[in-house]
Amino acid sequence: MNDKSDEAFVLIVEPSRLLCQAAEQACVRRGIRSCMVPEVGKALTVIGRRKPTAILTALELPGLSGASLIAALKCCMFHRAIPIALMTSTDTWSDRLCAHRADAIIKKEVNLRSSIMDFLASFHIGRDLASPAAEPDLKPFHANILLAEDCSMVHRLLSRFLHVAGAEVVVVENGVDAVRVAGQQPFDLILMDIEMPEMDGFAATRRLREQGIRLPILAVTAYEGDDFRRQATEAGFDDILQKPTEARVIIAKCAEHLRRTREGHLTPSWSIS
Repeated sequence: MNDKSDEAFVLIVEPSRLLCQAAEQACVRRGIRSCMVPEVGKALTVIGRRKPTAILTALELPGLSGASLIAALKCCMFHRAIPIALMTSTDTWSDRLCAHRADAIIKKEVNLRSSIMDFLASFHIGRDLASPAAEPDLKPFHANILLAEDCSMVHRLLSRFLHVAGAEVVVVENGVDAVRVAGQQPFDLILMDIEMPEMDGFAATRRLREQGIRLPILAVTAYEGDDFRRQATEAGFDDILQKPTEARVIIAKCAEHLRRTREGHLTPSWSIS
């Protein structure tokens, strides 16, 4: 694989050349490049150079296991957003999905290539070259996004869709960390859950505005209605991202606010009459 910093690619961590070829063929069918390494150490070297769009890792590896790789990445707020599938030949895989925090478990069997293609399609990674019109065209964008969300299922979906679209996503799980991290490095946009431990989204957003942070902050919430929107406006939110929602809606909403910021529009894109 050539090192093209803006090009999406899937990292395949698998010692078997035959299984690597099957995974590579699945990536080719989705129109996306791949990089193959046999063990965790080399995988971390690749990830340190450039963040992959997704990772396919075997559970059984020489030295450290694929589960160790997943654990290391999920503990890092800079790498949590990468979609990871765990490939295994074991039959006791259902409990491992929760234990290892993989986004998918793929059984190493005759339909391996098809299962990998399904995994990639579930996160809109590449497009099926055989029928590209059947899938939505998600317009990519580049931005540094801070996601503060304590629900693992929601932040998994949000962070992975944004990561696949090309954003650099940092994930924290409470308002205190959101305020701290937002003050330590520059971001283009913040997605903020409302109900979080230690400090809720309203308090965190007020604190950020008091500190002079003027970038777009979107409330990620299931709440709706004029009363909630009024509260959000008063706290300093620019907009609301309703959950649950679809990948294209998430990306379109974020892209809209990034565009508004570039054009100098720093006021909320909605109002309460």
